[in-house]
Amino acid sequence: MSSYVSKNYAQAGQIGSGGFGAVLRVFDEDTGEEFAAKVFESSDEADHSSEALRELSFLSLLTQSKAPHCVVLHDFTYELSSRRGLIVIMPLMKRDLSHAIDGSDLRASARLSVARDLFSALSYLHGSSPPIVHRDVKPENVLLDEKNRAFLTDFSFARFISDGVPPPSNEKSKPSHKNASRGVSRKGSGVLGTPTYIAPEVFLEALPHPSVDCWAAGVVLLELFQNSRLPVDRDKAALKILRGARDALSEKPVPLLIKGLLAEEPSTRTTAVAALESDAFSKFEPKDASVAPAFVDYHAAARRVSSEVSKICKRLQAVVPQTSLAAEHYASVSRYGDLELLCVIAYKVYEHNPEADEDLLDFLNSRKTVDDLIETEEKLLMAMRGCLLVPFASH
Repeated sequence: MSSYVSKNYAQAGQIGSGGFGAVLRVFDEDTGEEFAAKVFESSDEADHSSEALRELSFLSLLTQSKAPHCVVLHDFTYELSSRRGLIVIMPLMKRDLSHAIDGSDLRASARLSVARDLFSALSYLHGSSPPIVHRDVKPENVLLDEKNRAFLTDFSFARFISDGVPPPSNEKSKPSHKNASRGVSRKGSGVLGTPTYIAPEVFLEALPHPSVDCWAAGVVLLELFQNSRLPVDRDKAALKILRGARDALSEKPVPLLIKGLLAEEPSTRTTAVAALESDAFSKFEPKDASVAPAFVDYHAAARRVSSEVSKICKRLQAVVPQTSLAAEHYASVSRYGDLELLCVIAYKVYEHNPEADEDLLDFLNSRKTVDDLIETEEKLLMAMRGCLLVPFASH
């Protein structure tokens, strides 16, 4: 099967793996150029199709808007050798930051440069309108190239702040879907990510906010400049260690920055923009300010949603306003696909507790199959250049 940009790739080995599937080294069969391919493989135990759609969509959006120090989307496909599933093709990097920390081989100037690159990415995401929250900042998700330039990756948990709008206060609580045990709140928070890097307020069901990324970046910086990882991965134990490490930091520029990032009160926590402007990076030349993307006002645009789409989304128990708007947009740009399937796809992209494909179709009592849904997803992704986040207006 040819890719989105009509290329064919061959597998050249495995780089890594995770709960989502595997990361492969691949090469373009025509040019021989090497890339990394992230393969999202669903199984009977886990369905990763929602994370796959979201990651591809955010990578496509950020690549189109030339976001600084975010991994670039090169291509995508649904088939590679014997692998089947959504496959995201990205540049091949040298290693991730966790390996650099474990190797203790980055000089002080290189560590500062990596930190600055990370905050450049976060300031761009947080400066978009509405802001984008990554929600899984950690060393494994910061990739380094041959020159130790850093790039933020893995956007499968990413959200817009406006995606976290809770249901109206007068709305009665609804029964959760079959798979609501995934630990994601219907109100838009959800404890997602790696416990060591999760901000304290997330465990109290705080809505998505850029401050959670800044906390995680503070933990990353602490590990980076101490040249060692925290010895635990449980939230309460990690918080206890972080408090002790934070309180022992000096008032020098970098420790002071880490202190500000690890402020437990979100409103007083150092922002990504403030971090870039801090004394920690005073020796660097100022970077050109990147213009963050602007999105259409969802609430005003929502008036265009048809009653049919609204009814389907209500049956799906969708709580995020963008779900119905996205489904309506999918219907306007595609001349194929059942409207129920388009609503299911929008649900998978925007809702905070996506279910398995089969469960969503069962919930609608749809006659369509999972294969029908996957076929519609493939066609829709091709039509929308890999980005199912709508509506998006570039400057």
